[in-house]
Amino acid sequence: EIIGQLAGHLGVKPKNVLIASTGIIGKRLPRDKIIRSFPELTRRLGRRVKDFAQSILTTDTVAKTAFTQLKGKGVGIAGFAKGAGMICPDLATMLGFVLTDADIPSPLFRQLAKEAVKESFNSISVDGCMSTNDTVLFLSSRKVSLKSKEALKLFSAQLKKVCLNLAKAIVRDAEGATKFVQITVKGAKTVREAKQAGLALANSTLFKCALYGANANWGRIISALGQAGIKVKENIHIAATSLHKKQVEINIDLKRGKAAWKVYTSDLTPRYVKINAEYS
Repeated sequence: EIIGQLAGHLGVKPKNVLIASTGIIGKRLPRDKIIRSFPELTRRLGRRVKDFAQSILTTDTVAKTAFTQLKGKGVGIAGFAKGAGMICPDLATMLGFVLTDADIPSPLFRQLAKEAVKESFNSISVDGCMSTNDTVLFLSSRKVSLKSKEALKLFSAQLKKVCLNLAKAIVRDAEGATKFVQITVKGAKTVREAKQAGLALANSTLFKCALYGANANWGRIISALGQAGIKVKENIHIAATSLHKKQVEINIDLKRGKAAWKVYTSDLTPRYVKINAEYS
């Protein structure tokens, strides 16, 4: 009924209305209140992107936006996202909206979007917890046609850039976090193994607590990799920038192959516990 009512106010078919929502699982939406707001909301529709970016926030502390243009192509890509906790690949409490005016065949657009999500939203973790509200929507007005291989390659690169910037913004705004952490795993046998290794660390409670305390305990890394089933050799190489800084880079060479992957995460703090102990 909510979709039907909104479609009527917008003058579009219900199938063209896409719903995205986060909130407490199992808690019913205030249907009547939402429907009563439609006349005013549709009347105020405009191009104030800051208002939209702000309106979708929950425990977020900052709005998350990203924008880029394809040089010489007349094509723009704009992105908006929300998310700060309950973030883990594929099923996060996260919403993302990416808009463009590029006219690209739907199957190809879908493929490019999938690749962009794989390297961004599906490569971040705040707390290893999943939700039921994971949504990233890619929408195009199809006003500018892109056909050449060069143009499509450029579009793909810029689409990945926008998605990655939004994904990183989510991690930087992670609930209670004091550090943004980039984990680079190389020397894996496959990309899948490299990503698995990175996420094993990003989801390790002990490892994330060590990051908060600036405790360079490499045993936390070895144990997390072993628990994930990653075969660790004695000649594994681990290097890291200062754990006392807000931005930390951790580089791990498994020395098993040539595949690599990057994962982005945060530390785990008492503030995170307080936020989620009181969230209801």
